[in-house]
Amino acid sequence: MGLGDELSNEVDRIKVSLKLQNKALAKELRGATEERADNISELSSDIKTILDKMAYVTDNKMTRINDRVQEHIYQTEAISLIIIMDQLDKKVQELAGIKQQIKQLKAKIPKLSDKCSKFYTCYECLQDESCGWCSMEDKCVEGDEKGPQKISCNFYSYKQCNGRQCHKYNTCATCIADPSCGWCIDDNRYMSGCLQQPYDYQGCPRNGWFHLESRQNSCPQQLRKVYEEEFDENSYWSKPLEDSAYIDEEESNEQDKNNALNGRGGVEESESNTEYNKKQQQVVSQIKQLEALVKEIEKEIEALQKRYQETVEWLDKFNKGEEGEGEQQQQQEEEQQQEQQEETQSTQNEAQKKKEEKAKKKEEKKQNDQESKKKKEEEKKKKAEEEKKKKEEEQKKKDEERKKKKQEEDEKKKKRKEEEDAKRKKLQEDLDKKKQEEEQNEEARDSNEQEQQQEDGDAEGNHGDADNNESNNASHSDETNQETAQEGDDQSDQSQKKSKKSSKGGDSKNKAKDKQGSKDKESEQGDEQGNEEKEEDKREIPDSYFREPQLQNKKWEDFYNGNFNFIAQEQEVDDDEMQFDSIDIVDEFYDPFHLN
Repeated sequence: MGLGDELSNEVDRIKVSLKLQNKALAKELRGATEERADNISELSSDIKTILDKMAYVTDNKMTRINDRVQEHIYQTEAISLIIIMDQLDKKVQELAGIKQQIKQLKAKIPKLSDKCSKFYTCYECLQDESCGWCSMEDKCVEGDEKGPQKISCNFYSYKQCNGRQCHKYNTCATCIADPSCGWCIDDNRYMSGCLQQPYDYQGCPRNGWFHLESRQNSCPQQLRKVYEEEFDENSYWSKPLEDSAYIDEEESNEQDKNNALNGRGGVEESESNTEYNKKQQQVVSQIKQLEALVKEIEKEIEALQKRYQETVEWLDKFNKGEEGEGEQQQQQEEEQQQEQQEETQSTQNEAQKKKEEKAKKKEEKKQNDQESKKKKEEEKKKKAEEEKKKKEEEQKKKDEERKKKKQEEDEKKKKRKEEEDAKRKKLQEDLDKKKQEEEQNEEARDSNEQEQQQEDGDAEGNHGDADNNESNNASHSDETNQETAQEGDDQSDQSQKKSKKSSKGGDSKNKAKDKQGSKDKESEQGDEQGNEEKEEDKREIPDSYFREPQLQNKKWEDFYNGNFNFIAQEQEVDDDEMQFDSIDIVDEFYDPFHLN
């Protein structure tokens, strides 16, 4: 078996596995495509049924909406018919009232035999004793104290006008309260005032005449600001538009002028004829105006009658159309019900077939799902085992790292302890050296003191010898100090200072001996210095000296590692506080606690 045979076998195996996989994929794809095709067909059928239902529902809703709209139109037309009838009634009544006014005006045409008809105001009428004034009719008639002779009046006055004169009323309300007065608003001349005129007075604009007996029997809410004129007590309102008295006066003046031009005097013509003509012309003009109104009202009535007939015809057609539409709707509903029944039967058969097919497909899906679930569970278990193994390995690595760290820390601690022990040993050796040096210094001092005492005894006889001895002692002490300094070159600056102080004390004692009476004092000072030195020797090293000092800003670590950069920092240092920013060197060792 060579490599070629093994490769060929592996290739064959791979081909077989690929074929099997392709077959499985083809089966899965076929199943998926068939399922999707079935789902699409089901969805299409469902959508068709839903659309049919929606169309049916929308059709019903639209018919209902149309019916409601038609009902609304019917109601509006019926209401409009009622309004037209009301308008017709009003116009007919108005026409009848105008016709009555025409009759009354025709009756007012004066006769030639009537004396009082020539007077048009209450004041002028009552100037004649044979006349009286009818305020409601606004007419001067023949009469006396008892009453009118030929005509009946509702309100009759003789020789005195009843109530106030109309021109004295300043407001519309007070003017209308008097039945013989009316309020006139003339916008053309910007004037308004109270007139003693009837309700059908034509000398004022139609919209501006307000009278108790007319249609406009209440004052407007907001009257215009118009210019008011002042009148005399017995004067009448000054010249309103189409005022009857004003017109009569102008006509009479024109006739007089014409008669004068024609050569006839006004006196020749009888007064009764002129007055008759004036009154007749006035009444005729009023009658013409009323007849024009009658024609307008008749036209309006004809238009309203046409509208009335049209609405009635439309309502009849609507009622007839509802009956026919109702029958058509019933037929359509029956046809739709039959179609729905047929569709439901066909859909039921199709639904049963589809349900059976779905049940088969569901069983196949369940089997496939179970197999896939088993595979997934096995894969999950494998993954969980692999994750557990990984976690265990990671924990082992962490434990090993922790052990290594602990070992390194222990080694570091051991090294630190060894270094501290070495430092302590050095400190103890330095202290022993100090003690030896101090003992030597003490011995030298004792020898110096003995020699000085001997010299003091000889100094009483010869002062010169004493001076020589003192210089010899000083030189001797200097030699001893130099020897000790050469032996202790590695000691600290503090021990040198102390030795200098002791030498200075000896010199001061030798000089003080020259003075008389200073022997006792020098001996006492020497004893006190000796006691102080003994007390310094007796100092014990505290336990805190051998403890690890509390590090401040890692200064000690830098010192042990050889980093002395912190010494160069310029900081103020208090000797009383435990700060290690400065170092004092005494005999080549560091004393952080300032024991010396």
